[in-house]
Amino acid sequence: MALNESGVNLEALEAASMLSGLCSGTGPTAFLLQEVVTLLRNRPSVGELEKAIASLKEITNLAHRTNVNAVLHNAFDKILDFSTIRDAVRLGQTSVAFRLRVQNYIVRRLHSMLKAWFLDPPLLRVVMRDTKAVISGSWVLTFLLGLVDDVQWEAKDIDFYVPFGYACKALITHLTTKEGYVQTAKYPIAPVVGDEGQLVAFDTLSYDFGRRSMRAVYKLKKDVVMDSVVVGTRNIDIIESKSMNNGIEPIMHFDRTYVMNWITYDSIVCLYPTLTFDKIGVDQSYRKGHKIEIRKAKYAERGFATVRDTAELRMACGAACLSLTRDTHDVGTMIVPLVEGGGSLEEMPQIRWKLAMERMLTCSNPKCTRGRYGEMMRSRRA
Repeated sequence: MALNESGVNLEALEAASMLSGLCSGTGPTAFLLQEVVTLLRNRPSVGELEKAIASLKEITNLAHRTNVNAVLHNAFDKILDFSTIRDAVRLGQTSVAFRLRVQNYIVRRLHSMLKAWFLDPPLLRVVMRDTKAVISGSWVLTFLLGLVDDVQWEAKDIDFYVPFGYACKALITHLTTKEGYVQTAKYPIAPVVGDEGQLVAFDTLSYDFGRRSMRAVYKLKKDVVMDSVVVGTRNIDIIESKSMNNGIEPIMHFDRTYVMNWITYDSIVCLYPTLTFDKIGVDQSYRKGHKIEIRKAKYAERGFATVRDTAELRMACGAACLSLTRDTHDVGTMIVPLVEGGGSLEEMPQIRWKLAMERMLTCSNPKCTRGRYGEMMRSRRA
């Protein structure tokens, strides 16, 4: 051990001189370094040198954690851009800090996707809150799977589902006065009867959907203009429910399970998350027709497998069991809050449904343990 004339450890002084240059700043690393420098400059004993070593180890660990967090901070959104919403939620469950970051990211991702259709996405969500409107259909599926930039998945329109009455009128008013859309058509689902009792109109949609829970479809359109040239159009369908309390009942009657999802102003809801994120769907349509086959082909081109019977699944039937009566409040539903307290069961309509109910089937999945008709899935409140 080399000592100077005053008996101070020269190696310690040299180390202190090197470390003193790293003490700028006010963070925890700078504070620990300053402690080490002080120890080294003041005739360090063996015990003090051991304290210095311990502090240096703590600095190393702290610097490592800081670097990891810095890398995650810079790469976080880019990583999540390639993730499904389910994967993002799983990452958020690893820590409280990550949960908040993931929640904020999902909102940014939603607003970014809505920006292609609406001038003010935050204001749109306020209108959705006031009208109890939800967004559903293939647009939501694209959002859930993180395929926003995939040309094959580019949404041709966006579908809103609203309660009957004032809510539908209020949403249309907002879109036409604030967002520049123009209403181009209204299709009644139920028969329209004239003054003398004659049948005036009967839309073909009533055949496809069996007049289930839907009252009318409103179509809106807006031109996309760049440099004074129309380069495309944005189309919106507003589906008015027969219910004055909610707009989601028609969603339970969709042909396939992978589009049975919706976005409210404060949450994302997926009724069959396991199958949907594995790109598998159960076909519950009773009739077969040209439109149904077109929809099936569209999703097949996008990598989705569709089965008519749960016996064809290469997994347990789970929430898609044909012997099971489902409920929007049950544990099979994935609910992702967009804000703190979002997606509460108190605000979500409690609706029951059963897959392929018109076909009156019981589950034939070989891994199914239910096997009897009419069983209810466990509620989240249980």
